[in-house]
Amino acid sequence: MLEKLTAAGILFARGAPLQSTYLFKHALVQNAAYGTLLRHSRRRLHERIVTILEDQFPDIVGNEPERVARACMDAGQHEKALKYLFQAAEESVSRSANLEALSHIGKALKILHGLRHSVQLIDEYELRLLSYS
Repeated sequence: MLEKLTAAGILFARGAPLQSTYLFKHALVQNAAYGTLLRHSRRRLHERIVTILEDQFPDIVGNEPERVARACMDAGQHEKALKYLFQAAEESVSRSANLEALSHIGKALKILHGLRHSVQLIDEYELRLLSYS
């Protein structure tokens, strides 16, 4: 299917097969394709992405925690997303990338305020995140 989409000019392929990454030719095409999926189907796809990243790509998990956090958020795994956003913020602070760290912290705080059911988790992460501000 990926070959057909690439041949049709909808996707661009980078790299050799099995190691390829794919990009939509245009963001509007990506948005249209994404919009055709039912919410439940999108969530399940993102859950699979999180599982595959964690199981098969530890280098991405370790080096790009913000990417994993995004997949977690899209999968509805908000508590797991917090863990990765916190890791991304710590990594950004260690590189003196303060604006980037603040962006990760802002996203984490937004998630926290949506998690009304877990007061202990909110308190724990909010204190940790606010210590960076």
